[in-house]
Amino acid sequence: MAYATVAGVPPVAGLWAALPALVIYAVLGSSSSLSMGPEATTALMTAIAIGPLASGDPARYAELAATLALLVGVMSVGAWLLRLGFVADLLSRPVLVGYLAGVAVIMIADQLHRVTGVPVTRPDVPGPGRLVRPRPEADAGGPRAA
Repeated sequence: MAYATVAGVPPVAGLWAALPALVIYAVLGSSSSLSMGPEATTALMTAIAIGPLASGDPARYAELAATLALLVGVMSVGAWLLRLGFVADLLSRPVLVGYLAGVAVIMIADQLHRVTGVPVTRPDVPGPGRLVRPRPEADAGGPRAA
């Protein structure tokens, strides 16, 4: 339920999201020790991907989250049919550990105000668009031929 809150949907959505994943994996899965269901990284990426598109409308947010879940499910089945599981083996251990450590820091920072009661504000971190500046020749009509 906490992951549903992180994703920006009602907590009950977390309960409903877990059941289909477990049933489908029980039927189609190949590993008896794999954990399947909602997780922190998925919740965080869902919030980041659809948050700006929902424009604060909870119904639109839930609709977008459901659509995203269905699209990811279709893509996962497609990857399974194409036997693309080997691609995961190409990711090095340091990359995976770094990714998970970054997600952990973001999750802790996101929940800090709920635990401590202290308001936490996000700094205005510049994105790639703010760091890239146009070249002077682009303003003058493009590069000139010599």
